[in-house]
Amino acid sequence: RVMVTSLTKAAALEAGGRDLGISHQNVGTLHHFAFDALDHPAIAEDAEGAKSWNEYIGPLAPDLRLSRMGGSSLDEPRNSEVPDLVTNGDLCLSALNLSRARCVPPELRPAHAARFEQYWTAWKRETDRMDFADLIDFAADEPCPIEARALFVDEAQDTNAVQRALLK
Repeated sequence: RVMVTSLTKAAALEAGGRDLGISHQNVGTLHHFAFDALDHPAIAEDAEGAKSWNEYIGPLAPDLRLSRMGGSSLDEPRNSEVPDLVTNGDLCLSALNLSRARCVPPELRPAHAARFEQYWTAWKRETDRMDFADLIDFAADEPCPIEARALFVDEAQDTNAVQRALLK
């Protein structure tokens, strides 16, 4: 009855591949467990979400399109055949995610992240999607999907304040 969580898919796969005597369902990333706790919402940053976002934002603000297409689920790796191009939209989403992870109040976020966030929030609401930061934010109010008596957090020192709140 131990839960093992990590911040990366690679570390979770490594831990899950070891003979630890822990059920594979009890090993995963923090986002994976949050995704389970929230009953598997549609993800904004997967390939389908990125395509939907680009169709939505194209006529409104074409400079905010995303180039990064993730896997089709939290457990599927990013498509390595797609070039790792960086668009202005990618940079804005990254700045927004960093601001959210650092708990920067919306009014103090960089202007380009705040502009992106207005469209991003409206699109997520319209398409009933959650982004990776939402998973961590909203899962803190949900019961843990794993019945465990102990929690092992790989690289715990690298968690941010929002992730630590979820872990508690």
